[in-house]
Amino acid sequence: MNLSLRAKRSNPVSIIKIIDGTIPLHGLSFQKGLLGGFFLKNRLLRFARNDSSRLNTSTVVVAMSGGVDSSVTAALLKEEGYDVIGVTMKLLPRKEEGFGCCGSPDDMGIAKRCAEKIGIPHYVLDYSAEFERDVIQYFVDSYLKGETPNPCLACNRAIKFDRLKTFARTLGATHLATGHYARIIKDLEKGTATYRLFEAADLKKDQSYVLFNLDQNNLSSTLFPLGPTPKKDIRNLAKHLGLPNADKKDSQEICFVPDDDFGAYVLNRIKNQSNDPPPTMRPGPIKDTGGRVLGNHKGIAYYTVGQRKGLGMSLKERYYITRLDAATNTLVVGPAGEDTSSGLEAEDIHWVAGAPPAREFEALVKIRYKHEPAPAHIRVENNKIFVRFATPQRAVTPGQAAVIYRWDESMKAREVLGGGKISNAQMLNDQAPIFNENI
Repeated sequence: MNLSLRAKRSNPVSIIKIIDGTIPLHGLSFQKGLLGGFFLKNRLLRFARNDSSRLNTSTVVVAMSGGVDSSVTAALLKEEGYDVIGVTMKLLPRKEEGFGCCGSPDDMGIAKRCAEKIGIPHYVLDYSAEFERDVIQYFVDSYLKGETPNPCLACNRAIKFDRLKTFARTLGATHLATGHYARIIKDLEKGTATYRLFEAADLKKDQSYVLFNLDQNNLSSTLFPLGPTPKKDIRNLAKHLGLPNADKKDSQEICFVPDDDFGAYVLNRIKNQSNDPPPTMRPGPIKDTGGRVLGNHKGIAYYTVGQRKGLGMSLKERYYITRLDAATNTLVVGPAGEDTSSGLEAEDIHWVAGAPPAREFEALVKIRYKHEPAPAHIRVENNKIFVRFATPQRAVTPGQAAVIYRWDESMKAREVLGGGKISNAQMLNDQAPIFNENI
């Protein structure tokens, strides 16, 4: 691949406050423009000119986190002839430090240097207020309710594929591109275009699980250039291009939680709001599935279903958390096998195609990011789904997503049908089944 890279003079990173229309830094200014949004002027921006026909057919905004994947995404699209604009989102307040996709100062600088190497304009957009409200507060509230949230899902839905995509449209861009490992296929078989979402070719890097909320409108204007390519090839390409982040390690933790200590993070957030901790951050009983008290815990908000370590108990066999009871601040534990579920209930359901394939059907269900999708029977009722697994599954965790897949023989890959938030797990020893055969 022969990519022509044009180095540009390095400039300080400018953080553009686009949310409320305030004047940005370093003399950049806004005017009311396309689609009621804003567009930048006075900065030699090709996408702000009057060549609207070209803008509407070839401009793409790339979300650049500072990582290798999004940087290679920008380089690939530029080679394909797109007019590429690099954008990094600043998601945390100035007093807080993050990493990965949260837009830390280091990552913003790396993204800018990559953009200069590729030869594209780069800007930083401040979405910290929206991230605080729609992602961080959701994250804290979920733990206080005894749930285990997935903040990447919330960020994709509220920030990246909502606000950032809206901003991209104000620039005349036809598409938003990210470095996600997933594939979008345009299907014309039925005469009208249907956009289908598939897992990535590199299953170890597949991120389709956190993209199930994308609808037809989003899929039609989104590009995932890395979906067909193994991660090792992406990193090799970054080295070939001389990108400054070619050897940068992938982030494995939640970008705004230091040391991946979610309990300490939630506690610090609560202390900033009140000196009186909520009930789920106070000590409570640890019970086995028969109701026998085995010990005490420091608050169920510090724990998650399936956890074994940190229970503070000395028992002859290993015990795992099987349930968090927020109403009574009780931690329920049991030996291996008692943490398995025969089914689940999920709410806040989204279907990629706009509707489920049927009221009842067989499919594969993935219950967490690294889980192998398991065969199951699905029943759809209003805005809920009821899942019965063919084989019981470990650590079905309220707050996580249940994402529904089906195997597509022509693609030799799994397709995302939709999903929702797990609200209840059917434990093997539960007396009342979630999945009512008479429904």
